[in-house]
Order: sequence, then C-alpha cells, then structure tokens
Amino acid sequence: MTPEESVRAFYDAWDTLGFDGAFRQWFHPDGVWQNNADAPRVGIDAIMDGIAAYLSVFQRPFARVEIVNLAVNGDVVLTERVERCENRDTGDTYVGQHMSAFTLRDGKIERFADYFDITDYRNGAALPKK
Repeated sequence: MTPEESVRAFYDAWDTLGFDGAFRQWFHPDGVWQNNADAPRVGIDAIMDGIAAYLSVFQRPFARVEIVNLAVNGDVVLTERVERCENRDTGDTYVGQHMSAFTLRDGKIERFADYFDITDYRNGAALPKK
C-alpha cells in the first residue's frame, strides 16, 4: 500500500471500525500522535489512552471523513479534511475541520500530527448534546 492509500484507509476505518479500531490497526507500535491541543502521545499504549480519554468526554466513536485536499511527498501525507464525528446510538454529531501531517513507515502511521481550531472545545460547543 502506498502512504496515500494507507492514510485513506485509516480515515475510512474511522467510519467502519471507529476511532479505537482504526488507531489500533493503523498505528506503528512506536508511533506518535500529536494533537495540537495535547502533549504528544508516544507508543501505541499512550495513543490508545488518548483515544479512550477522547471517547469518554466526547462520546462519538465514529467519524465520516471528507478529504478536501491531500498532498504526498514520499512517506509524508498532508491532508485537509472535514470530519463528521458521530455517536450512532444517540444520533449526536459534531463537524470539524482539520489539517494533518502523517509520516508512514512499513505501511503504518509513525507520526500523526493533527491541527485544528480548538475554540469549540474550549467553549463547549463540541461537547455531546444531551
């Protein structure tokens, strides 16, 4: 699989496997997840702890991703996307725009840096609707 195909498959897995399954399947064991709002998470255990923390607060385990732009340079993939995060049990959704940088190694994500406006997270607009 090319780096682009791997990133596209990772995003597709958010819709089919959910965040938990997608991150487990696509991250390199020594991978790094850098969410602009948090400290980097290094290694699959720390990454999965971050996913668990996200899910406990936001309660949207799936997302449908629309890739707006994608650029590839060797093992590096840059994406601009719109993600529609959803809780399929409650119908609650949240739509956000993100820019991301991926580095791939051996078909797995070695580094995923995600950049987005955190205003909705700070003011509570991204929290689940009761």
